[in-house]
Amino acid sequence: VETLDPHFRFRDSVLETLLEMESRCNVDGIEQAKNKPFCFKYKRISQDETIVEMARKTVSRTSDEIVNTKRLLINTFGALRNDGILALVDQEKDEYMLLSIDGVLKPYVESANDSLGRHASFLNPPAYLRQVPQSRL
Repeated sequence: VETLDPHFRFRDSVLETLLEMESRCNVDGIEQAKNKPFCFKYKRISQDETIVEMARKTVSRTSDEIVNTKRLLINTFGALRNDGILALVDQEKDEYMLLSIDGVLKPYVESANDSLGRHASFLNPPAYLRQVPQSRL
């Protein structure tokens, strides 16, 4: 649990923003196909006005708001990766993928089941799905 966000309010705000961006199929002015993985750069999210404002409110009572705002963003992204909600797909470009049901999980399971039969999705998932709990697949 991130000590700066013990009730996950900031984390929820980040997820809501990412899901909204995915639903619009648009990030950084680039159209993305529906029902395809939603990818984005960390920089874009870390500069999003809504997310930054929520981070500032979350850490407003701490001794160093600037440092803690950045820390909260970094630690929240790390936690979302560990929980299998985000995947780092290109470290050099700092590009992430939102592992949503419609954009990633459902298409993967359907494709794996079509090609290999029922429960095939559990056999050898791609690297970006390895942190996703089996119960989500």
